[in-house]
Amino acid sequence: MLERVKKDRLYKHIVDEITRLMLTGEMPPGYQLPTEQELAGQFGVSRTVGREAMKALSSQGLVDVSPG
Repeated sequence: MLERVKKDRLYKHIVDEITRLMLTGEMPPGYQLPTEQELAGQFGVSRTVGREAMKALSSQGLVDVSPG
């Protein structure tokens, strides 16, 4: 039988890419990530998706999110 297509969440692609950049040293500790809006624009997604990605990275302890 055919397998069902798995839907990936858009924010996971951003999380995976930023995690990869951190692991390869392209984003060293202390690197300042762009704002949610800039991040969304760079990845071509909505600001909500960028916000979800930042929340996921924060919950994993990979980034510190601060307002402003």
